[in-house]
Amino acid sequence: MLNTYVSSKETIALYVNDILKLSTKYEVKTVSRDLETLKQRIIDDQFQLVVVGMFSRGKSTFIDALLGKRILPTSKKPTTAVISKVIYNSTPSFYLHYKDGRKPNPMSEKEFLNFTASNTEDDEIRSVELENISFAQVGYPLTFCQNGVVLVDTPGTNDLNQTRVELTYQYLNKADAVIMLLAADQALSIGEVEFLKERILKNQISDIFFIINRKDTLASPIEEQRVLEFVKQNVLNVTGDSLKGPLHLYLLSSYQALLARRKQNGESLSSKQLLKLPNELSDTGFPQFESDLAHFLEVDKGNVKLRRFVSILNRQLVQLKIILTNKKEIISHSTDNLDEIISELKESIARTKPLIHEVVEDIKVDFSQSKVLIMDKCKIASAKVPGRIKASIPSYSGSDSRKDIYEFINQHLETAKKEIIDDIATYQNILIKEGCNKAEIKIEGFFSVLNKKYKESFNLTSDLDMLTLGNSPSLLLEEEVSFEEGLSRTIYKALRRYYSNVKNNAFLRTAAMFVSIFVSTPVDSDIAQLVEDAYPKWSKRLEEHIVDQFESYTKRVIERVEDIANLQLDELVNQLEIVRLDKKKQESEKDKLLKELNKDMRALEQILKATENIY
Repeated sequence: MLNTYVSSKETIALYVNDILKLSTKYEVKTVSRDLETLKQRIIDDQFQLVVVGMFSRGKSTFIDALLGKRILPTSKKPTTAVISKVIYNSTPSFYLHYKDGRKPNPMSEKEFLNFTASNTEDDEIRSVELENISFAQVGYPLTFCQNGVVLVDTPGTNDLNQTRVELTYQYLNKADAVIMLLAADQALSIGEVEFLKERILKNQISDIFFIINRKDTLASPIEEQRVLEFVKQNVLNVTGDSLKGPLHLYLLSSYQALLARRKQNGESLSSKQLLKLPNELSDTGFPQFESDLAHFLEVDKGNVKLRRFVSILNRQLVQLKIILTNKKEIISHSTDNLDEIISELKESIARTKPLIHEVVEDIKVDFSQSKVLIMDKCKIASAKVPGRIKASIPSYSGSDSRKDIYEFINQHLETAKKEIIDDIATYQNILIKEGCNKAEIKIEGFFSVLNKKYKESFNLTSDLDMLTLGNSPSLLLEEEVSFEEGLSRTIYKALRRYYSNVKNNAFLRTAAMFVSIFVSTPVDSDIAQLVEDAYPKWSKRLEEHIVDQFESYTKRVIERVEDIANLQLDELVNQLEIVRLDKKKQESEKDKLLKELNKDMRALEQILKATENIY
């Protein structure tokens, strides 16, 4: 199996080099750039197994359960922007890797935990230091990670911090397989379905392990079966035929599995933890999952990597084929009036740009009207906050200690905050996508006219289009902060600023501290009235900031729509100039150039056919 994988990988590397030579020869820079990246990935030869999930789904506890020890940072608040990678090492080791290429810094286990755990009181100071960190590396004798497997623990997909969310997206771009954590008590939320569709499946990741965590919160086997069936049906509805092989779906208790292994390793557990111990490790669901994961990594891993390599290779091959096909036909046909043809095409392109600008202006109007709808949604969502806070106070049955009181309040406020995020962010994303889809349809219509004119001008018979948004980046912002993260950050900043301003009413500042969750304060019998007093001003500030965030986000989307369309038009103008220069040089060597192009295109076809049977 290993020899077969190595041989196939070497064959793909040869194909990459062959196509890279052709893309360099014909000065197709985008293809050359992507092939260089693929070439480096093949050389690095690591299998990236990326763990993703929304905040508080238990990703770090899940990985700790695999390790059998509490290693990775966990918190009731999002942890730092440092990605944690677990690799195989015969003895535990901890290193920080830096973006500037300096030598990795070794750390003790305690230093590692202190550095990666979130500290809300000095986040702003620490964020400067964290910007220099590329990732934290944990070496551990974990069998799964042998033979180049890297287990990557990512921040929550609904994290409040833009940097952390972008890190997750970056690692998904390089993922060979994904472990997606869900929660049994809130399985497959709207945000998780959206993330699965937009960030995993659209990234052409077809090998996904779905983990429904917190099995121990379900009351009976009947409820367990109900949750499994619900997730199974909904996942299959979303994924369709995107998955390779059977659906990998597991119901686990990471927390119980971790406790069992910590006890097995001789660690002391508290009386509360002992009550949570499972009767058998198999009750947690971990043994079956680990067995299936081991088989996947030992047997299927090679095919996953090969599929990923071939998919990237074929995309670049097809793009190069489009350019060479058009180049061949242009050389083949007589174009005595070349200057006139190119001038007419340039005029058509120039007339198209104002039409695209009109489309952009139209979606500006649509987005402006959507502000009213967003504000209505904000009022509905924020109106739930006071009631939820007040409702939580009578149900409190813990001790008088500040720690217990803070934990109780934070749990209820976290739920209220998520309601606001889900209520507004999901609706806002629908509005943004509708606007972008309308723009894309109109712009593709303009491109269709230009493609037809381009082909007719040069008598091209190819059905491959030079202009299409299908080969462009998404019109939505890929690496920018999503509205969900922006909104969450807005809530935090608005309340933190209100609290920090000593000129504001002291009682309202105190209530703002409760709602922001980030600052501890005593809880007394007057808290319900304090929240009620604070709510009008808080909700008004929240609405203002949500609208500001919406306008800022839609402005960037609008600019991106116009930029992507105009970049394609500008590239076509550039290609026309290349045609003009090349055609005049090529007349005397037409037969030679056609022969060479035919040979290169046959080579592309042979590679494309060969990759069909490479794994």
